[in-house]
Amino acid sequence: MTFHVAGIDPADATQRQEKISELLRQREVQRDELLKKQIEIEKFIIGVHNSTDRTIFRMIAFDGRTKTEVGEALGYDRSNILKRMKRYIRTVGD
Repeated sequence: MTFHVAGIDPADATQRQEKISELLRQREVQRDELLKKQIEIEKFIIGVHNSTDRTIFRMIAFDGRTKTEVGEALGYDRSNILKRMKRYIRTVGD
């Protein structure tokens, strides 16, 4: 009677672990980049003086709502939300 033992070759396991470690490092770098971007967005929104405009930006950026959903929640239509956003961004750019 012959038995065959199957499994992971230790050399393959080492390579696999190295690959996993590299992917985890890349994920950590991406997470740090996203956190930096989130902080930038938060600083931008904090700088919006008009509370309605600030709410619009916050609902879109952090709540993931569409302009239509924001408009419905605030009593505006989508085009008004878009106009408010464009107007604010235009004034910041000046």
